[in-house]
Amino acid sequence: MTAPLTARARAVLGRLPVHLDVERGGKQIAHVVEALGAPFDPMASQLARVRNARRLDHAATLRDLALLGALHGVTEADLGVVYLRAEQLAAHVESLRAALGVGGAPMRAAALRLLDALDVAGGEERLEALAPAQPASDAPDESDAAAALIAALAPLVGFDAILEATRRRLHDICDLHAAGNGTVRAMLLTTLSVLDVEIDRSRNAAVRDALIHEGRTSDLDLNIHDELFHSADHFWHSTYVVPSAPLEVAIGVSIPAARVLMGERIAIAALAQRSTVATAALLQRSAELGVVDPVPATRVSFDVADAIGALEGFDVQRVPRGSITVTGPVARRDFAVRLGVTDERLGTALQSLMGFASVAETQLTPQQLAAAARKWGYAIVLRPAHHGEVVGLEENPLRRERHPDVECAHGALFTVRRRGFGRQTLRVQVHGIEDLTVGPMLVNRDEGRGVVFLGPVPAGSQLLVTEEGRVFLDGADNTGMASSWSGACFADAGAPSARDFVLDGRGTPAARRARFARFVPTGSLDREGVVPHVAEALVMPGINVGETRFAFFVQQAHLAARGVPPAGDLTPTPRTVIGFADQSTFAGSSSPQSPAPEDPPAARLSLSWLEHEGYAVRVLIPSRFRQLDDESPGLPARVRAALERVRPSGVAVRVEYLDDRWTLGDGTVTDVASRLNDNPNDLLQGGTTLWSPDDL
Repeated sequence: MTAPLTARARAVLGRLPVHLDVERGGKQIAHVVEALGAPFDPMASQLARVRNARRLDHAATLRDLALLGALHGVTEADLGVVYLRAEQLAAHVESLRAALGVGGAPMRAAALRLLDALDVAGGEERLEALAPAQPASDAPDESDAAAALIAALAPLVGFDAILEATRRRLHDICDLHAAGNGTVRAMLLTTLSVLDVEIDRSRNAAVRDALIHEGRTSDLDLNIHDELFHSADHFWHSTYVVPSAPLEVAIGVSIPAARVLMGERIAIAALAQRSTVATAALLQRSAELGVVDPVPATRVSFDVADAIGALEGFDVQRVPRGSITVTGPVARRDFAVRLGVTDERLGTALQSLMGFASVAETQLTPQQLAAAARKWGYAIVLRPAHHGEVVGLEENPLRRERHPDVECAHGALFTVRRRGFGRQTLRVQVHGIEDLTVGPMLVNRDEGRGVVFLGPVPAGSQLLVTEEGRVFLDGADNTGMASSWSGACFADAGAPSARDFVLDGRGTPAARRARFARFVPTGSLDREGVVPHVAEALVMPGINVGETRFAFFVQQAHLAARGVPPAGDLTPTPRTVIGFADQSTFAGSSSPQSPAPEDPPAARLSLSWLEHEGYAVRVLIPSRFRQLDDESPGLPARVRAALERVRPSGVAVRVEYLDDRWTLGDGTVTDVASRLNDNPNDLLQGGTTLWSPDDL
């Protein structure tokens, strides 16, 4: 008996004329073709492999991908984070696998570390959310939940996961080069690609719509029509992100399966056989339920079979036919729509399967969803919610610039020269000298704006007035002892300037027109003002580009004038010129060499402000990625190296972790609910979460 011909030999013989009858017995041409064609099969297979190795979407080995990447100059700097993250996840999985046999707290801690690495939001309840469905009276099985988590990680670890992550990274590099380098978008998208995260377009759109609806878009540029958030001053750019390969866990069901498994329809005879209920009884039940002239061969629908089962005491279940993905609890009414059943019927199934009573508005857990969905042939896949991480970029990042300390006497005039992008608010530090630093006041003569502390700064002490208008003396809040003012501020006649305030006149700019001083808090600097007063954030003076003129004063005694009755004595105003006993300084003394009184230095003054750094960019990445910093170089350095590919020439790039922990003077506290609609640019600018010293 001769061996059958291969497909290739038959294909060759099929091209010969039919009248040759090449396959008839006794003819050898078929065997010749078979012998000649045999080597072509492995050759064709090898050619296919070579062809696939040169295609980015089909290359089957990391070496092939690396060689393709090398054509674009891709090196370890571009791909290192892919391998580092895969190693980290694999280590977490092995740690959890080892702790699975121990159980208890070690297993729970290992599972939570893994969930943290996967950016799964929540606390210790995250592990229970992955447990199989059980009767309502039973507690979730954490060991089964941990086993389900390990099974779900199979597509995210190992060779195939690394291969696909590398493929994604190479695709991103090519796409970014095609779109253009040296732009804000290119740097942001490169950062996302290195971290293996993607733009969360749905959340970005929802947050943008919410901000527009709430009228909170004054600090956004909505004329840039893309999926990112851009600040109105164009310094900040950001986006919410989600993992490129999110975690998906199949929620098991520990409740025994139904006695009868069926498709869309089933014959009554088959239903009787699987349920072990007599056929005659099922025929009678079918007739009662409206089936016309039922016979054993009559095929009934799932709904009818389920109703018969409810009457005869057995359960009916659809064979598996698909899965439904959820991100968390779902209202019973909404889930009934997804299943294609009535809400009442879903509620009845939950009561029967799990002993769980519910109403239409009840939020069903993934376990309850899994138990109910299995009845209709569906599995539940849980895609846990993420934290809503933000990746952002700051152009010309702020850094603190300091002017050299100035020792100032009462009435000192000085100027500060500055280069920058625009006006910045000052931070003022006053260092006490002997007992002369009483009621220190700094004035921006160009703005007509000043800030004053209505008390002494002892020698060696430090008074800090922040940009936010808060006042601290040696670290203690003393805002109730300070005031700010704005109004006319006149320079000396010996040094006139176009920036001086004038009384009025034709063509006088409104900004230079003299006006009476206005105080914050209102009335706090009047002679009747009470100190300390209610603490209120001060309006701080600023510093402009170019030359800014300042003046410094302390509270120097001025005597009141004796008045003639009935007018009475005239008390000086504002409060800073009243000669309070023990709350004022004396004027300096004169000497033969200097007939005019000379005041000694009354304070050492330090001025600082936040300045935009030229030709620099700061990229902010989620703090979760600190876990990848176990090796040197750290992750920021690796991201920085990858950004070198798209960095604008001459621009310095820094990569830093985004820390959402609140720090005095740098952050604002918000609750979680309000952060759901937050502008991500705001989340980049100072932490918003309270934290304990134990978190250090």
